[in-house]
Amino acid sequence: MLGAVPRASDFPDFRRCTYCTELVPEDQRIEWEHVFPESYYSAEPLPPGFEKPQVPSCGPCNAAFAAIEERVRLRWGAALPADGTPGRKGIFEGVVQSIRPIPVPPGGASRRRIRSNDAKQRAARAMQKALTIVSTSEFGTGKVLGTPDTKPLLLKNRGLFAVGHPGIEIDPADYLALGRKLVRGFTRYEWKKMLDKGQTIEVRVLMTDSEKQQMVGLMTGGTLPVERRVIGSGSLEYAVAGPPYYVAPSIWCFILWRHYWLLARVLSPVGS
Repeated sequence: MLGAVPRASDFPDFRRCTYCTELVPEDQRIEWEHVFPESYYSAEPLPPGFEKPQVPSCGPCNAAFAAIEERVRLRWGAALPADGTPGRKGIFEGVVQSIRPIPVPPGGASRRRIRSNDAKQRAARAMQKALTIVSTSEFGTGKVLGTPDTKPLLLKNRGLFAVGHPGIEIDPADYLALGRKLVRGFTRYEWKKMLDKGQTIEVRVLMTDSEKQQMVGLMTGGTLPVERRVIGSGSLEYAVAGPPYYVAPSIWCFILWRHYWLLARVLSPVGS
């Protein structure tokens, strides 16, 4: 049941990592990995008793996905439209906090503060490098986030700047990894099944309104059985057509902050 506190007994073959599918040795700790990262939840209050979905993971997979998820959060969160839409509260502000060093108090900073500020400065430099000036025809291609009429960039005067039509360049490898991770995580969490290690999962970003409307049509047309979940306060959601216990390929749609749509297709049957 969505929102339940995870237990080892909830997952068959508990010591097998959800993502790499390898058995975690008895002398190593199983980690509870958040399927949607904690930093992706908006600042709106969560429903009473809600627990963020988690699945068993090995340490290396958990650490690897944390780095990918953080890059996606910074770049995608920075390009969100500032229109006050519910489900986005605090996301952009969290990006700013992640790249803005904390002022050093009189007498100097602690080692922890210094390490934190160093990390924020590295993140800011990476964000600055990801800024790109593009022609309006490049928006909607899946390579650049933002909109042609969003000028200047939301992060202007917050440590980053650009002139012209600014966008944030994204690495397709990051959203491919994120989409595949979400498919594997929710397959394990919701249906207690695991995808085989070599499972083929295609992922792409739906950038245009027409693409999104086609997805809505698929998910509401009644041609395939559909499961839909709104996660937490509504900032994150997903729908799946042809759930994983079917032999037919599953079609997943993940929506982040009511703005970014990820389409994922599982192209071969699930494992045990």
